[in-house]
Amino acid sequence: MNKSRKRVLISGGGIAGLAAAWWLERAGAQVTIVEKAHAFEPLGHYIGLKSHGVHTVSRMGLLEACRARELTLSGLTAYTHSGRPLRDADTTLLARNVAGLVLFRRADLHAALYAAVKPYTELRFGAVVDEIHDAGDHMEVCSSAGTERFDLVIGADGIHSRTRKLLFGDVGVHSLAGHYFALSANFPHDLTPGKLAAYFGRGQFVALIPGDTNQLSGLIYHANTCGIPPARHDAAGTRAFLRQAYAHFPAEVRRLLEALDERSFVFSDEVAMVTLDSITRGRSALLGDAAHCPTFMSGMGASLALQGAQALGRALYDHGDDIAAALAAYERAISDVARGYQRSARHARRLLLSDSRLLTVGRDALLRWTPDWALAMTTQRFYQATSLVHQ
Repeated sequence: MNKSRKRVLISGGGIAGLAAAWWLERAGAQVTIVEKAHAFEPLGHYIGLKSHGVHTVSRMGLLEACRARELTLSGLTAYTHSGRPLRDADTTLLARNVAGLVLFRRADLHAALYAAVKPYTELRFGAVVDEIHDAGDHMEVCSSAGTERFDLVIGADGIHSRTRKLLFGDVGVHSLAGHYFALSANFPHDLTPGKLAAYFGRGQFVALIPGDTNQLSGLIYHANTCGIPPARHDAAGTRAFLRQAYAHFPAEVRRLLEALDERSFVFSDEVAMVTLDSITRGRSALLGDAAHCPTFMSGMGASLALQGAQALGRALYDHGDDIAAALAAYERAISDVARGYQRSARHARRLLLSDSRLLTVGRDALLRWTPDWALAMTTQRFYQATSLVHQ
């Protein structure tokens, strides 16, 4: 920042919060992160960091650290839910179409960001923000550390953001009538490591990701019209639900679901989107999923968090002591990007989770017969990668 060193509080130590700390420190801010977890624990399922997300970690000097953790892709095949092949995808071409692709776990990106900010950022674990008061020339924040003054407060604590509720009330979250599951189990299987398989059903979608010959992960999108799963913290109920709901999928899917036990990684959440009239208020702003949550179906949640963090840091650097101007510039910079990813997610929801037989048949025909050049253009638009591809 240009005139004085500002104190910034970030609520949430995930991808968005850590990335924001990196950029804000470089803008001259003194950053404190509060995180409800009692210690740093990198958790998370496989994500595909694409397009502007790859570009941003490269600008941060973290691309090599991300590449060191990635799963090397050896192929991708799309199938119907019964196992009939629809299309083989060239993963090298796919990476080029999205202007870069790193397939790794969210935990890997989380760990790389944590290592980058830990030396110069105050990280308070086991802490949450209890109250936020706008005092005009500063923000008063009440937490377990007492009441403190900050020049700026950032809510980066995910779709279930406590900070958003404190600042804006219980508004902004909209269900897309579906659920998302991320699973991982250790057991011997015959699938080729790094060769992905995607199964398209009616209101159901499964992707299998073999990490090695003894580890298999899966991602599932499930429409509520195909049954309502149990509460997201009920791992045992979720395992039983999935075994029943996906009993008609191919054997390799069923084997993964049968292998899940109490030691397996099982994550579930509703497919939802955050839309607010504004993501800034006074000396506070929302970032990442707390602000927009383009849903798991956009494939760009981590990328949007990284882009938003960069935009916020740039705005604070450019506008110095003028917090209002900085936050207005941040909102202008990121809102159109977020709306684009949300449009893509709504489109993906219609294609993946419709229970219409007609739409399902049409989707499968498109997957089978669309020429590579047309699919490349569609992919670039979906991930907003066109500008990077043609640089």
